[in-house]
Amino acid sequence: MPVILAFMCAGCLPSSCHRIEPRDIAPQDSLSRELAQSLTPDTIMSHTAYTGSADQMLEWPRTVLLDDEGRVYVGDTKRHSIFTFETDGTLKYEFSWPDARFPYLAGWRSDTLVVFTPGESQASMNYVVDTVRVRAFDTPSVQRGTLQYATVTSSSAFVKAVTQADTHFVWQLNHHGEIHAEVRLSGTSWDHAGFLRTNEQSLFSLTGFFPRMIHWKDGLGGALEQVRLSGFDSPMLRRTWAYSQGSGRNAPLLTSSAVWGGEYWFVLNLRPGWLRVDVYAADGALQNILIEEDPSYLKQFYPIDIAVREVADSVYDMVVALVADVPVVRRYTWTAK
Repeated sequence: MPVILAFMCAGCLPSSCHRIEPRDIAPQDSLSRELAQSLTPDTIMSHTAYTGSADQMLEWPRTVLLDDEGRVYVGDTKRHSIFTFETDGTLKYEFSWPDARFPYLAGWRSDTLVVFTPGESQASMNYVVDTVRVRAFDTPSVQRGTLQYATVTSSSAFVKAVTQADTHFVWQLNHHGEIHAEVRLSGTSWDHAGFLRTNEQSLFSLTGFFPRMIHWKDGLGGALEQVRLSGFDSPMLRRTWAYSQGSGRNAPLLTSSAVWGGEYWFVLNLRPGWLRVDVYAADGALQNILIEEDPSYLKQFYPIDIAVREVADSVYDMVVALVADVPVVRRYTWTAK
């Protein structure tokens, strides 16, 4: 299975795990559940949908970004192409290049879109202006079957490699591909499989399988610290606890993506059929819960990535990529209270 798609099948989803349920959860998860239950969720409603047009339809929207003007960029790993949409939902471009295998939108460097492509073997970082790849460089080689994630800042590119062993890697590269720093992470692949994100000078390594993240305050040069999402609640936490106690083969997938926007973390809290976004302060404390209007069960529904920007004081523009019967990116507006 291609490495960029492997994460999709890792662990188990809320709608597909074994039905023999353990009853216990970790003590810290019990406290988180109490905090989550004390909050009244805000309802959000999609006002724009992005699917494509004619024979240029989204098929597997793996990563999503917003630019400063609010245009939507989507890396589609089934079509091996990048979609660009205007704010009103109109498809502007679908573009690619010959070796653009499983394009992963890593972020922006000024007005240049940076696309990470794991490919079938050698991965690369690609710099795109409009629809033209202006330059590229190879990233450190990894073994087949390794999960890879990437993000960028104005001065650096970062790549995380989650291996099938118990040692994993994060590299800090300059924008010519030279390695400036390397950090090794220990643990299972479940401990580290998840996006890399940046917040000004900070770097964050996320995991989809536990409500926590690793934080470096000054790139990879600084000391790392663990940030726990206090207030994270999920029906899957019982399976998480069972796995941590050695009673399960795989950890359950709790969240598919999280992103920093404005002054909050926005975390996709997976539910079988409806959208839930948890909003956290910088220290990991839950502030708000956002729930889609009229939530209902729908098995073929999977929120996979999220992008957020603050467009006015306490007003957030949010897009969520969904794998569903009709793959789509939906747009929401939320005002923090």
